[in-house]
Amino acid sequence: RFLIYFGNASMLEGMALGVKVAGYGNDGYLNIGRKYGVDNFPPPGDTDALFKLLKKHIQSPEEMEALIEKGLKIAGEHDWKLLAEKIEKIYAN
Repeated sequence: RFLIYFGNASMLEGMALGVKVAGYGNDGYLNIGRKYGVDNFPPPGDTDALFKLLKKHIQSPEEMEALIEKGLKIAGEHDWKLLAEKIEKIYAN
């Protein structure tokens, strides 16, 4: 399963669901995507590179599983409960 996303929120939602995400490496997506690996985000509009990336991951289940695990970890860092606790600490000080 792949999610080709249309925004940071959908990218994080896909990661949280344990789905391998794919998309173009624009500045907005790379804010989160850098932790995932910039080589997983081809330049915007490069459909050949995106196709090759998806094909590579389909042919390498081990690599895809590692990316899914990494995505779950990244999504966990953006959990609303965790973010709320961080914001509470900022305002408490």
